[in-house]
Amino acid sequence: MNLSIAPIKSAGAGLLAAISASFCCITPVLSFIAGAGSKAFIEFDHLKEYHKQLINKKYKFNAPSLEKVPWNALCMEVIDPFENRLLFSKALELW
Repeated sequence: MNLSIAPIKSAGAGLLAAISASFCCITPVLSFIAGAGSKAFIEFDHLKEYHKQLINKKYKFNAPSLEKVPWNALCMEVIDPFENRLLFSKALELW
């Protein structure tokens, strides 16, 4: 009877479970793929409402602001705990 195979399978299953569980959130995935300190650009339709929700939470170290940028969009940059920069953007109407 070979007992050394069971722990390896268990470790592999645990690692696979941990990786698949991390796919529920953008932050661990972004950190895994691009490394800590990366920047992601996210098109977001309800930016003003999301900004209001974040401000109402009164986070001590992260109070993002809305900013009109040269490419005719409204943007908000949020820094996550892994120091990734998430740039939320909503295109503004041209007319």
